[in-house]
Amino acid sequence: MTPVFGDSLLFGFIVHLVHGPIPGGFDIALHPFAWAGWIGFLVTSLNLIPIGQLDGGHILYSLIGRKQVYAGWFSLAILVILAFFWPGWSVWIIFTFFILMVAHPVIPEGPELTLKEKVQMREGYRISVVSSSLLGGHDLLIEEGHGALLSPKTLLIGESPHDLVREVTDVVSTLKSTLSDDGMLGNLRKSSESLVGIMSRLERGEGTLGKLLSSDDSIYTNLATTVVNLTDISGRLNRGEGTLGRLLSSDDQVYKDISGTAANLKDISGRLNRGEGMLGRLLAADDPLYRDVAASAANLRAVTDRIEKGEGTLGRLLSKDDQIYRDVSATLASLREVSDRLEKGEGTLGKLSKDDALYKDLKGLVGDARQTLDGFRETTPVTTFTSILFGAL
Repeated sequence: MTPVFGDSLLFGFIVHLVHGPIPGGFDIALHPFAWAGWIGFLVTSLNLIPIGQLDGGHILYSLIGRKQVYAGWFSLAILVILAFFWPGWSVWIIFTFFILMVAHPVIPEGPELTLKEKVQMREGYRISVVSSSLLGGHDLLIEEGHGALLSPKTLLIGESPHDLVREVTDVVSTLKSTLSDDGMLGNLRKSSESLVGIMSRLERGEGTLGKLLSSDDSIYTNLATTVVNLTDISGRLNRGEGTLGRLLSSDDQVYKDISGTAANLKDISGRLNRGEGMLGRLLAADDPLYRDVAASAANLRAVTDRIEKGEGTLGRLLSKDDQIYRDVSATLASLREVSDRLEKGEGTLGKLSKDDALYKDLKGLVGDARQTLDGFRETTPVTTFTSILFGAL
């Protein structure tokens, strides 16, 4: 059996706006969400009756103050009249008299508050307004403190109130801005697009990871070969083969050699530290050697200065004076000319170098002169002895 609801003006207007006029003999079967909306309309409309503690009474009291009581009695009279048409309104009449009250409770218009107990304010006191509910209720929190008693004339200063509803609103606004297109949602959208692009590249086998995930066996083959090679290398290292294998093996000879080398290096460093040997003397704090090196550097600087000034033969050769260069060039040209004339056989020396007959004649002449000199040497001692003998007689 389909429940039948009464139609309020607002609900009837919404139905007419959505479906238009309903033909005779037809009705609308409401969705459960529509039932919830109808109940919400009913509860809200009842809550807006301007009686006592209902929201309608609160609103009207905030607008006209204590004159709200007249509207309350008027509303109660209407409920009594409606009870003759539907007895259910009698329940609201009973609630009004015993629970809701006709008149709104009187609220002092000044800022004065009445406390049931005596409060003694001390140093370190605290006065603050705190939220008591999500509907906007507030309580006054007073903490007396634990220090010395304050004078009755002391001006008490409270803390800034905390509005729970405003803070929740700020949090919701922050979350909304964070989840906006420019915030987290935008970042998530961009990340998802990037992931889709990456997955597409992987699906097409692009990149290193894509190639690893593709059906191409070449990378797998290379990895398998690499693993085999690493296994072989590790086996050789384990067997002590090669330089690295010997270093990692249990052979103490390499360790002894390294220890001996380290000992030799330590001995050499000790000798250098003591200033022994040529290198040790150079590294030692020997002032005479330093002075000699400094003097040699000074002499070299003086020599370079003299060369720079063009003094001495080397300085003149390195200077900007072109006279020596021209003299040397002229001498080289003359030597070249002489060598060309010798090459052509001109002059006596050239003929000697080119004419073999002249060379043979000169060689024969030299031979005859040598024979004559040899004969002269043989006859000279006799003549000399005869001259000595006759000279003595």
